[in-house]
Order: sequence, then structure tokens, then C-alpha cells
Amino acid sequence: MLTRTLAPGFASAGKPGYPNRQKASRCGCVRGAVFLAAVSIAVAAAGHAQTFGMLYNFSGAADGANPGPLVQGPDGNFYGTNGGGGANGFGTVFKITPAGSLTTLHSFSGAEGSTASVSPIGGLALGNDGNFYGTTGSTFFRITPAGTLTTLYTFEAAAGEPQWLLLGADGNFYGTAAGGTSGIFGAVFKITPAGSFTNLFTFSPAGDNPCGINPQATLARGTDGNFYGTTACGGAGGVGTVFKITPEGSLTILHSFGGAGGPFASLDSMDGAYPLGALALGNDGNFYGTTRDAGPQGTGWGTVFRITPTGTLTTIYSFGQGGFGDGAYPEAGLTLGADGNFYGDSFGGGVFGGGTLFKITPGGTLTTLYSFDVDFQGPECTLTLGSDGSFYGTTPGSGSPGDGGTVFKLSVGSGTGTLSINANGVVNAASYSAPVAAGSIAAVFGIFPIGSPASATSLPLPIDISGVALEFPGAGLNAPLFYGSMLQINAQIPWELAGESQTIATASLAGDPSAPPSAPQTLTLAAYAPGIFVVNGQTGQGAILDANYQLVSATNPAAAGAYVQIYCTGLGSVTNQPATGTPALSDPLSITKATPTVTIGNVPAIKASLRPMNVPRWART
Repeated sequence: MLTRTLAPGFASAGKPGYPNRQKASRCGCVRGAVFLAAVSIAVAAAGHAQTFGMLYNFSGAADGANPGPLVQGPDGNFYGTNGGGGANGFGTVFKITPAGSLTTLHSFSGAEGSTASVSPIGGLALGNDGNFYGTTGSTFFRITPAGTLTTLYTFEAAAGEPQWLLLGADGNFYGTAAGGTSGIFGAVFKITPAGSFTNLFTFSPAGDNPCGINPQATLARGTDGNFYGTTACGGAGGVGTVFKITPEGSLTILHSFGGAGGPFASLDSMDGAYPLGALALGNDGNFYGTTRDAGPQGTGWGTVFRITPTGTLTTIYSFGQGGFGDGAYPEAGLTLGADGNFYGDSFGGGVFGGGTLFKITPGGTLTTLYSFDVDFQGPECTLTLGSDGSFYGTTPGSGSPGDGGTVFKLSVGSGTGTLSINANGVVNAASYSAPVAAGSIAAVFGIFPIGSPASATSLPLPIDISGVALEFPGAGLNAPLFYGSMLQINAQIPWELAGESQTIATASLAGDPSAPPSAPQTLTLAAYAPGIFVVNGQTGQGAILDANYQLVSATNPAAAGAYVQIYCTGLGSVTNQPATGTPALSDPLSITKATPTVTIGNVPAIKASLRPMNVPRWART
């Protein structure tokens, strides 16, 4: 499946918001969409070249579902857990090579030491003995690189649900346990590789949750030997805290999110809310993290913050600046890169609405490196820096058949970027399939040196956006452009190509004849190639309006005999044909020369014409 965005003027009803979240995920966050397929694509952004590739798609069956974060082993491979699927449906432990070859090491049976939750919760931690250690919802286990699993400890219910492990300098593991059930508000614990458990601190709601409740992320180790962490909720502001805890269990609250507004104040007044991810230690000795919601600039879509070991917090970035393109709702922690910058992901937002991968400097300059499709389930887990300098991560599955999540790789280079069109990368912008028809709107996928997404703002449509043009050199034509980003251009196929069965397309840098164009790509043309736009890729909700220009949907159904407007493209040649890149005329209307067959509920509808005063985009029926 190609990564895509709707043509300008069509908004998705899905992300980036997700105001109605369903449940907490195994990565200490929340979830709710669909991820479909694997891609490998080079991305040019901000003067650097990034290569993004999907390494593995989980089926949700025997190979597992809902992968958590990864850890790299001494053999160079990555190890992780699935919260579901496997031979018995209770999750797996897996190994995956940097090239994407996956081996299931263990399938949980439901009998690994407890009748409580038996699926793995957090990721794995590498021990000093070369084995991996992890937790299910009720147990602590060890697994060898060959797949031999041993249950070492069974947690008491009162301890909460163990989440994450961190290897301490003493060779023991330190972890957090989430609350959630009645009377349980979370804990911090220590456990030896042999399974000897010590509870270090129990969170309590006393005094309006001054210590916070429900820690969901792993701890971070400071240069002072203490551990630093977050609680997802509670504290003086009611929406989470940052804390420090000594190896002996003495805990200090460093910051309570929520600002001066008091418990559960308006998100607009907060310095952040719900820190679900772990902290990352920077080269400056400070810690960096994210909050899923709120932000001092009033966006409410999350923040990136810096906090000193003594508790001075600074918000260095608020998501949602200028729209959703920079991401929304970061739920994972950050990862320190070799360049001293931090790398992370957001669950929502981005160019396509399905979440992002981003880089942010310690000073707060954010660069979006990759945007996931709106149909995809956004990333929720902290990225892992591999020994090859690339970042590895996972996306969870939706629970739908065949959709169990993915493992991906992001290689961050230092090139100047390239200009290219993907093979078979020119498709109908509504159906996302080939061929395309003259006069229709096409989505062109490739690599384009466009730093920030841009849309046409005037008519006739321009023939370049941010200096990038789409040409048909054999015909001597340029395509009018609706939209451009680093991965996609939306363009009108010139009317002048009507009657052709094939043509060549190239991308070029407008105004720079010395810059070579992209390699030519052949595209197939058809007399007509209809496609109906959708406003929600998850539900398939069509872009269909009633006579009052309201979306026809389950809550606003169309009555028999009613007039509806169907947004579509690719209906072929029309009478009173407008010039390429210009609006359709209203007197007389431009009527399709070939009468389309339109059925609604298997009943034929009538009449198709271009919408007056708009570049050909949709038809009336």
C-alpha cells in the first residue's frame, strides 16, 4: 500500500486527534487504528536523507500481534515481545534481524506461573549474563537468545501490573508497576536476576495524589546513580509527575504537570499532561521527555520538555504549531542519537494523519522525518538506536485479521536528498490505483525536496510547488499542482493527454535548468478511470454531500430521491472543457462525454458534470 494523503480540501475524520481513546496499550499509551502494509522509501527532508523501511508485518496469528519496543542483543539482532497472537494467543517473544528475518522464540501458553495476566507487557531488558529479562502482567521471566524461558517470580496482585525493566549498575533490574485496579496506584521495585523481589516505593492518592499515580514507563538512570521516572496521572495538577528515586527507595517529586491552574485545569493552561513515555538522559546531564496532551501554546496536542535533575522544567516544543503536520499526541519517550539530538514518534498527526517520526534538538528545533498514513496505526513505543546508527521501532496492530503490527527501520543519513518518482507511483488520487485519465487528479509518490507541505493558494493552479514541478517531456507539458510534500505531489493530469495510452513523467526543479530531473517513469492513461474520494480511510466513508453540503453518513442518511453530490475524479473528457489547471465553467456546465454508470444501493442515478468554479474534482449525480 502506498503512503498517501487526501487531495487538498478533503479532511480526514480520523487522526490526528483520537479524542475517544479505547484502552491503554502495552507501551504505556493508548491506541486505535489500522496498519496495513509494508513500504520502503527514501525521504528527503531538511537537507538530510532518511531511508524508512518496513522490516516485518505481523499477521496477528501464529507470529504474534501488537509488538512492543525492541532491544538489540550482542549478536546484532533485535529482540522483542508481542502482547497477543502466537501459537496460544497469549503473545510471543521474537528475534528479528536488521534485514527483517523474524524468528518466534517463545509463545506464551497462559500457564507461565499465574492465572492472572500472562501476556508480556513491556519490552525486554538485556542482562549482564547475555540473557533477556521481561515481565508479563503477573510474572518476571528470563529467556535465552535461543528461546528457553524460565519464570523467576510471580507478582502479588497488590503490587500492581509490572511494566518495564531497567538494568541497574548493580546488575539488578529496576522497574515500575502500573495501577488501575481498585486500591492499587502503582509501585517502583527492584528484582535480582534470580527473582528476588524488593518493593521500593508504593504510590498513594493521599493528599490529592502529590506523588502521582500509575507509572507506565521504564526508569532512566541519572549520572548521580539515582533513577528518574514519570507517573501518567496524579500529582498536584492531577495529570502526571516527574520523580527521582534512590536505589534504596527514597522518592522525590521533581515536577507536577498541570501548571498554575490546579488539578485538571484547562489543557490550554497546562505545561503538559499525561507523561506516558520514559525520560531520556541528554549529553548536558538533563532529562528530556514528552507529554501526550496539553501544551503552553494552547494546542493541546502534547509537548517535549527538558527537566534538570533538580526539577526545573522547560517546555521546548508544543505539537500542533501551524496544524497537525508536526505530529500530535506523543506517547513514547525519546531516544538520544549519536548526533546529540533526540528522536521520537507521535501517535497522531503528520502530513497524512497517522503519526510521525521526528528529530528534535536539545534547544527545541523539531524536524519531521516521516509521516505515517492515516490508515495506519500510529507508533506508540520508544525507538531503539541500533549499532548501525539506524533507529528501529514498532507499530501496534489494530486487532483486525491480518493486521498484527509492524517492525520498521529509519536510517538517518547526511546527504543532500534526491528527486525521484516511485515506480508505479502515479495513481488516481481517489482510488490510489492506476491507470489515470486526462483531466483527473493524480497522486504522485516519490522523493521531493519540499521541506514543509504546501498547497496551491490560487487559480489557475501553479505548475510548481516549493520549486518542484511535474513534467511530461514527451508532450511538452507541465502538470498543474494542488499539493506537495517530501513524499507526495497531487497534480492534475493535463487535458491535452486525452487519447494517449501512455506517457512519460519526470519531476524537476523549476527554474534550475542545471539540476537533472528525476528518472522518467512510464504511466498508463485511460479514457476514464473513476475513483470516489473518501473522508475516512478506516471506515471507507465516501466524500458524499447532500443538497445542504452536509456529509451523507449513518447519522445523516440520504433519502430516496434526494440530490447528492459525489466527490470523484477520473470521469474522462467533458463538453465545454476548461483549460488545464483552471476552474470548470458554469454556463454551460461541463458534462461527461461518456455517461458514467452510477448506482446507489444498486439503483441507477443520473447525470454527471464538473462542479462549476472548481478544477475538475467531483461530479453530481
